[in-house]
Amino acid sequence: MTGHGEERLALARHFGADIVIDVSAMSFLEQRQAVLRETDAHRGADIVIEAVGTPETWELAATIARPGGLVNFFGGCPSGTQVKFDTRPLHYSEFNLKGVFHHTPAYFAQALELIQGHHIDVEALVTARVPLASLLRVLELLLHKQGVKYALIPPAFQQALLPQAGPA
Repeated sequence: MTGHGEERLALARHFGADIVIDVSAMSFLEQRQAVLRETDAHRGADIVIEAVGTPETWELAATIARPGGLVNFFGGCPSGTQVKFDTRPLHYSEFNLKGVFHHTPAYFAQALELIQGHHIDVEALVTARVPLASLLRVLELLLHKQGVKYALIPPAFQQALLPQAGPA
């Protein structure tokens, strides 16, 4: 797993990533080299899941898969975005490129099943529980890549779900 930010990298380790590479200070070429160094014979990853949704990360993802590997473009780029791929490795290395749209009712139902069945440690994803009234502050934190997920608690549930502040 490659990524930025210690909190996110720690989550990758928590959820079982064998190799975690902090790419914060790396160029795309350095990221590619770092990933290839971690694979057998520097061939590339069996499966690459791009989850950022920028043209640069899509293009990088297509360069780090092994011959015959799968590149899953999970992170959607904005409408009208174009990317460039070198056709030679795509053709001769027989990559499988797959786009996936993940906001369908079936995917939501499957996600809820996994959460309700406690198959995923959702609590590990929650950076903090905050009152719903703090929404703007939370959005600002997320814009600055602080935290991963925040549980916004409506007023009717705050007494039961939020830590109580001590006496002032």
